[in-house]
Amino acid sequence: MNIFELAEQNFLITFAVVLGIGLLQGA
Repeated sequence: MNIFELAEQNFLITFAVVLGIGLLQGA
């Protein structure tokens, strides 16, 4: 696994967490 693949996975996870928290706060 190279640094770009790792960064992409971390970005997707971070984006999912932020989006999930935003939906919970907005609910």
